[in-house]
Amino acid sequence: CSGGSRMIVPADPTERTIRIPTVSKNLEGPDFKARTVAACYCPGYSSCDATADFVQQVGVLHFFLAKICEPGFGCSEDFTGVTPQYRFKVLVQCPTDVCRSQPATRMKLIQKTDENDLPSWMSNSGCRSGKHGELYIEKTRRYHKALENRIIPDMGVHYPFGEPVTPSATNPANCEALTGCPQSGSGVIDGPSGAYETQDYKEFGGAAGFQFMMGSTNHEARNFYKPYEVDVCYCNGDCNMEGNWFKAGAMRLSPTRLVSSATSSSNLAAQWMIEFVNQPGTIGIARSYDDEYTMGLRENGMLIKVVEDRTGEDPRPAYADYKCWKSGYDAQLITGPSDEGAASFNYAGSTKPPETQRIIFNSGFAARTITPQKAGRVAICYCARIDDSGLCRDGGDLSPNWRMV
Repeated sequence: CSGGSRMIVPADPTERTIRIPTVSKNLEGPDFKARTVAACYCPGYSSCDATADFVQQVGVLHFFLAKICEPGFGCSEDFTGVTPQYRFKVLVQCPTDVCRSQPATRMKLIQKTDENDLPSWMSNSGCRSGKHGELYIEKTRRYHKALENRIIPDMGVHYPFGEPVTPSATNPANCEALTGCPQSGSGVIDGPSGAYETQDYKEFGGAAGFQFMMGSTNHEARNFYKPYEVDVCYCNGDCNMEGNWFKAGAMRLSPTRLVSSATSSSNLAAQWMIEFVNQPGTIGIARSYDDEYTMGLRENGMLIKVVEDRTGEDPRPAYADYKCWKSGYDAQLITGPSDEGAASFNYAGSTKPPETQRIIFNSGFAARTITPQKAGRVAICYCARIDDSGLCRDGGDLSPNWRMV
């Protein structure tokens, strides 16, 4: 209690209760981590305005946190959310070895509500009763099981680095009932005496991770109207008891939506979305400031590829991504990003002014336009995972990291 400077006035002096403030907004990078702090008390014999007045430690506060990470790459880079095209895992960091050393921890992702922020001991805490993966769809006025454990064809699900899985489930089984969650958090690391379960963190999502499945059509699955806020609820043991669940973090599920023009004030045809043969235009994706750190919407080198949308093939979202993966660049289809080098150096995603809430694929130069040369349906594919050479990671123009907008 001899350190620290945050002094909190009781909300109710009679009951001596305080409201714990939220964390600072400047926590990022190495500062964004789980913490344990001491609760120190000033008995009131002095002015309680100096550290020396807080002479008695009355408790310890543990601050957990949750990070969204890419399966197969550790968590050296973490995200605040995902787009529905990408798989992800959840890493819950525990302060000062608070995590159980046994595989008894559990996690569920539920739609954000005010009740989720209530303490675990309160009977109306949202993390007690929230159902894993259920998101409320305003248009249908129903809850949708977005993380349901469904089997789909192998070409729609890929482990990290693109290895296909046959047959495969879209998501690992988790929390089919309110509290009966079969998937335990994993934190196995190698030590001098063999592998052991770490108490610093727990990972959830298995080898391939989770993926939000928002609908059976491309529009439902990728281009829904607005983002969803999702809370990460965690249980550190005895998870069949509702009172052991509490909120450890939050994430964002954001759509990928094409924009009609390079800027909100564009008045030239060359700045509008490509639409006609031989008419130069542009391609862009909407991205709000809140999505700056969303997996799939970070503009650093993001690439596009325009491919023919072959008729007669399966139109489901899984197959759409598969076609983006298996279709290379076509110089006869468009001029502009007609090969991998041109896409990387001249048509990379950019959020330069004047329009900073759109990712425009022109490397920041408005004069770099895209011209369709063939009539017909085309698919707009993008890659948000770029290697050090500026190409789509793990395979270039035929990488499994290509996704359809």
